[in-house]
Amino acid sequence: YKTGGNMKPIFEPERQFFYKKTGILLPTDCWRDGTKIYLDCTCDKPLYKFKVQNKNIIISKDNTKLFKDKQKKLIELQELYNERINILVKRTFYRLAKFILKHPNKLYVFSHSGGKDSTVAYDIWVKTLKKIYDKYNITIDYIINFANTSNETADTYKYIKNELPKDKLKILNPKEGFYQWIKRENYYTPSCLVRNCCRTYKEGQINKAYDNNLEYVMCIGVRQVESVKRSKYQFAMDDTFYRKIFNGKSNMPKKWVNIAPIVDWTDMDVWLYIKKNNLKYNPQYEFGFNRCGCLICPYQSDYIDLLIEEYYPNQWKRWIDILTKSYTSTFVYESFKWTLEEWLNGKWKLGTGKEHELIHKKPTPERIKELATIKGISEEMAAKYFNKRCSYCDKKLNSAELAMNFKMIGREMDLNKLLCRKCFCNKFNMSSKEYTQKIIEFRNSGCNLF
Repeated sequence: YKTGGNMKPIFEPERQFFYKKTGILLPTDCWRDGTKIYLDCTCDKPLYKFKVQNKNIIISKDNTKLFKDKQKKLIELQELYNERINILVKRTFYRLAKFILKHPNKLYVFSHSGGKDSTVAYDIWVKTLKKIYDKYNITIDYIINFANTSNETADTYKYIKNELPKDKLKILNPKEGFYQWIKRENYYTPSCLVRNCCRTYKEGQINKAYDNNLEYVMCIGVRQVESVKRSKYQFAMDDTFYRKIFNGKSNMPKKWVNIAPIVDWTDMDVWLYIKKNNLKYNPQYEFGFNRCGCLICPYQSDYIDLLIEEYYPNQWKRWIDILTKSYTSTFVYESFKWTLEEWLNGKWKLGTGKEHELIHKKPTPERIKELATIKGISEEMAAKYFNKRCSYCDKKLNSAELAMNFKMIGREMDLNKLLCRKCFCNKFNMSSKEYTQKIIEFRNSGCNLF
C-alpha cells in the first residue's frame, strides 16, 4: 500500500466537514494524503484532488468515474495486512528489547506528544517492558515526558492527562507561554525559515529539564517517512549520528541517546496497529488533523487552517489578532509587500516576500507588471528577475542577489553571467559581511533594484 507520510483515514467528523465545504459526501472509510483523497490506501490514483483558495475547498480533479471496483473497508485492510503488521511488531519488539537488555541501567524517558505515533510507540514500549519482566524478572523504570508548548489543543491536554499513568507523567510547563513569547518579541511570528519556537518550547525545554551529564535514553515516536530530514533516521541515534547527517550540528547532549521504535513504520502501519489493538487516540485525528502537537505552526497546510478555524475558533481568532498586530509592528508590507489579506491567508508561514514568490514563477505579462509596480522599475527591467540561476554553480538567485548584479555590474549586463552571493564574493574578493552591508546601503539609499 501507499507509504507516504501524510496518509490518514477519513473519520466521520472530517467526512461531514468536507461535505459542508464542497457538497460532496465521501464514501465511508476513505483515506486522505494531503490534498488527495483515496478510496482506500491501496489505490494508485486518488478519488479526488483539491486545493484551498480563499478559505474554500476547490475540487481540481474528479476521478470517480475511474473507480468501478469495490472499496476495501478498514476491517478488510486489517485482515489483508495482518501478517505484515504482525511481522513488523515482532521486529520492533525484538530490537527494543535487545537495546533495553543491553542497557538496563540507563535512565529511560518516554517522550509523548499526544499524537498517534507516540500512542503506538508507547503501547509497544509498555508491552516490551512487560515481556522483559515476565521472562527475565527485570524491572525497567522510566518517566513519561510531555513538553507543553502552551500551543496545543484542550483535546491534547485531556488525552495526555487521562490516558497516561499519572505516577510516571512529567509535564514540562514553560516559564513563558507561546503567545506571551510572541508578544514580547514584538509580534514577530515563526515561519518555515525561522522556526525558533521548536528550539524554545520543545528541544530547549527537554534539555533544561534533564541533566545533560547523565546517560538518558529518550524513546521517541519519529518515523522516516515524515520528512526528507527524517528519512535518514535510525532506531538508535546519538550526538555523533546527528552531527554526521546534519553537517556537524546537533541538539543532543553527548551522553544521551534517542531510540525510535517505530522509525521504519508507514502511516498505514500506524493506523492499522491502532485499529487492530483498539487504542485510544487523540480526537483531533477524527476532525481531520494529520498530526497533533503545536496547533499554530507555519508547516500546517491551508486545509488544516480551515480545520483549526472550524474546531478551535477561539485559538484561531487569537492567532488572527496576533497576525494583524504583527503585520503593522514588523512592517510586513514594507519588507515583504504582502497585503494584510494575503498575510492573514497564509503568507505569514513563508518567511519570504512577494518578490521572491513572483520571480520563481512563470513570467507572465501580469506577473511582470506586478513586480514592476512593486519595485518601481520598468517592465523590461522586471522581466530580468524571473527564474535566473548563477552562471557558476547553477543556484537559484533571489531578488537581492539579482539586484546586486544589476547594481554592481550594470542593468544591461549579460544575463548569462549572473552570480549568486558566494560566487559574486569569490569573483570580486568581497566578504559575505561586506556583501550584506552593500545591500543595506543600496536599500537605504532608495535604489529601487532592491
